[in-house]
Amino acid sequence: MSRDFEIHNLSNLTEEELWESVDELKSMVEGEIEWREERAEKEKKIEIPSELWVELYSELSSYVENKCYPNRKTHNEEGERLNETQDDFCEIVGEVEGILRSYFRKEEI
Repeated sequence: MSRDFEIHNLSNLTEEELWESVDELKSMVEGEIEWREERAEKEKKIEIPSELWVELYSELSSYVENKCYPNRKTHNEEGERLNETQDDFCEIVGEVEGILRSYFRKEEI
C-alpha cells in the first residue's frame, strides 16, 4: 500500500472519525508500552514458588514484629493471634511483601 493511498484514505475521514482513529492508535501504543514494561520487569525479577513466598513474608514479618515490639505478647495460649496485635502485624506484612515484590515475583498458580 502506497503512502499516497494511506493519506487519501485519511483525507476521506470525518474529523470525528479521525480523532477516533487517533485515540485508538494511542490506546494501542500505550498497551504495547505497558506490555513491554511488564515483560521487562518480570524478566529481571526472580520467580519464587507461592509456598516459599508465604514462608518468606511470614518469617520476615514475624522477625520485624519482634524487633519493633520485643516484649509484646502476640498470641494467646491456643496459639491464636491477639486482636490488639492484628492491625500492626497486617501493616508489617504489607510492607514486607512490598519489599519482596521489589526483587521477586510470586509464581502464579
